[in-house]
Amino acid sequence: MSPIQHLSSTRTLAAAFALGSLALTACAGDTGSPAATGYGEMTLEEINRVENGLLPRVRVVGESGWTIEERMDRWNVEGVSVAVIQEFDVVWARAYGLADREEGIPVTTETLFQAGSISKPVGATGALRLVEEGKLTLDKPINEILQTWQLPENELTAESPVTIRRLLSHTAGTTVHGFPGYPPWEGVPTTQQVLDGEGNTAPVRVDLEPGTQLRYSGGGITIVQLAMTDVTGEAYPDLLERLVLEPAGMAHSTYENPLPAERLSEAAAGYRRDGSAVPGKRHTYPEMHAAGLWTTASDLARFAIAMQNSLRGEAGGVLRPATAQEMTTPVMEGSGLGFFMNDEGGTVYFGHNGADEGFQALLLASQNDGYGIAVMANSDNGSRIAMEILRAVALEYDWRGILDDPVSAIELSADQLAEVAGRYRWTGPNVVTISVENGVLVSRVTLENASSRVFPIGQDVFLREESGLQFQILRGTDGAATGVEIVDGESFARLEGTAQFPAELLDARRTDEAVAALDSGNAPEGMVNQLGYALLGAGRPEQAVAVFELNTRKHAGHANPWDSLADGYLAVGDTAAAIVAYRTVLQTIPLDADTSPEARANLEQRARAQLAAFGAE
Repeated sequence: MSPIQHLSSTRTLAAAFALGSLALTACAGDTGSPAATGYGEMTLEEINRVENGLLPRVRVVGESGWTIEERMDRWNVEGVSVAVIQEFDVVWARAYGLADREEGIPVTTETLFQAGSISKPVGATGALRLVEEGKLTLDKPINEILQTWQLPENELTAESPVTIRRLLSHTAGTTVHGFPGYPPWEGVPTTQQVLDGEGNTAPVRVDLEPGTQLRYSGGGITIVQLAMTDVTGEAYPDLLERLVLEPAGMAHSTYENPLPAERLSEAAAGYRRDGSAVPGKRHTYPEMHAAGLWTTASDLARFAIAMQNSLRGEAGGVLRPATAQEMTTPVMEGSGLGFFMNDEGGTVYFGHNGADEGFQALLLASQNDGYGIAVMANSDNGSRIAMEILRAVALEYDWRGILDDPVSAIELSADQLAEVAGRYRWTGPNVVTISVENGVLVSRVTLENASSRVFPIGQDVFLREESGLQFQILRGTDGAATGVEIVDGESFARLEGTAQFPAELLDARRTDEAVAALDSGNAPEGMVNQLGYALLGAGRPEQAVAVFELNTRKHAGHANPWDSLADGYLAVGDTAAAIVAYRTVLQTIPLDADTSPEARANLEQRARAQLAAFGAE
């Protein structure tokens, strides 16, 4: 599960797949004609503009957007499904690419994807249905509701109780951010075992005073799951089918984990950032309320419409209007009871994003204006293309608050462009190289697989297209470029001479030289770890192992480098070496006074779970 699972702002979200080689399916037998698609000429024109107009975070006047196929290729995304809401209805849905690359199965609008944390607002709707039925109470201490397990009390809960309201809004002070799921060959714990840390994550406990801070907690949401099944005696998938999925018209969706064998043919396979397949295709999530929903983009859009109808008291809603209003009222910092809320100039949006292993998704809808979007992808890069699709749709339909005003680029002479070109230090261990290609500035950060255009938008001020990052060229007294300064951020020096930094050596696959340079310097543990994971993300696992091994030599008394090294060994298929690394994690934890107790607990739980999965306890 991705560390970022919520919408902090639609603008920030709007911040942070060639057709011949991809399957494009709006419906079975789609030929692109109005008769075949069921769409009118106007809708087809709208779809065409969206498909050919994906947008970066910051638009430049006069620059056209990208095609969806170009962006799928850019981000190594195998398949995408999109559903668009206008006037409280799904006006169109399309699917692109492959659900399963290895089997050559195309995505359709009925392909099931894992929704990740979008499971939370759907599950929260079920919890609020139980509140309406009088089976749950939002503000009653949770231990007075739970029957088969108890949340350990402490001095923090004595001051302020943990409640359903606080759990749903991530203000209960509970631990465990998210869940990695279980591959098909691993056993799956019960909900109670998950909560007590007997799965692959730490125990769910309270370490912040409830009601005082917003801290995202999938662990707390899993407590709500148990409360719901305790008070009803129903299995969670059956309960959510009755309370939400059926009433909202989500006919293809289910919380069953693992997905029943007879439905696997409907499900997409997951893929990593570098395009490699998730081993076993997909993970199982016993933390169903937090991460276990299997659904389609169209079903998610129907759920959003059901919420919109609930808010306005119209037929097709799933909650009473007052309950829906309470659900979408922020408890703290934009966090409602399942949704994250944002007001953009008077247009209020509710939504959530999600990430499971090899899957990412986005759901965003206006509270009152009847529009919204659902995007699902079977890729760990899915959120990147989802945001680009959102911006294209927002531009086509004039949705308020999503897009910033476009900026105008200024023209620079060839000499001025050449003056800016060069190598500069960049964030973390990275180096950015700015070059001139066909009269346009292009930047590439070390270990990124593609470059990004750079536009001059002011006197020595430049915009990096894909990220929207603005930076300014710093100059010395003689007028020569001496560095770059990120707007409202850090400053970095221009690099002269031919000496290369470790990240550049790794980028050039000069691994031995890079490791020697890192070994001879004072590279911090976190920076070396960051390089290792950047290499994994770039599809270079052998280089990652070399970097992770160095980190264990330089920081042998810390547990985290050994855990990272195990990840590297697994990426190159060396299970035996990974087992040794996980055992070293367990041996190191008691001696590692520099790592926080919570981090040590997570590392221990993960090592024990992995060793158990390999039969190497």
